[in-house]
Amino acid sequence: MDPAKTAELLKQLHDAVVDMDEEKTPRLCQEALAAGIDAYTAIMEGLAAGMDTVGRF
Repeated sequence: MDPAKTAELLKQLHDAVVDMDEEKTPRLCQEALAAGIDAYTAIMEGLAAGMDTVGRF
């Protein structure tokens, strides 16, 4: 997968968690997996990174 596209999807996942968007987050998870991003990367660099940001607020 294109590294720029991967980075963009992970950022979108991060932002969806920060925004507490309950509709966008699962959709972006599915998009990330369909795009070939492995689950661990999506969780750690997208979801968990967003939770870390929220924890700092």
